Amino acid sequence: MTRGLNMPIAEGLLVESEQFAALVPSRDLAEGLAAWKERRPAKYVGA
Repeated sequence: MTRGLNMPIAEGLLVESEQFAALVPSRDLAEGLAAWKERRPAKYVGA
């Protein structure tokens, strides 16, 4: 989460985009967004 803080902005943005790209296809992202929309606690499975 804080890996990109102590590096130049271009490197930090690259780290952020890599991490975001890994998260996008996950079921946890979909569950988190659905839970937020439905105003309920999320049930994450780690996938």
